[in-house]
Amino acid sequence: MLVGVVAGLGAILFHVSTQVVEHYALGEIVGYRPTTRPAGETRSGWLVDSETPLRP
Repeated sequence: MLVGVVAGLGAILFHVSTQVVEHYALGEIVGYRPTTRPAGETRSGWLVDSETPLRP
């Protein structure tokens, strides 16, 4: 049971960390914000979208 709890917490931490990296690497630094999300995925409410536009 302990292995399952640790694995579940690790999965949650990994998911949150990928959302944070996506938000800052793509949204803040590059300015890219995709308009649609893959089916079933939602945005985290605590990561606010930036207003910086994408400048290729």
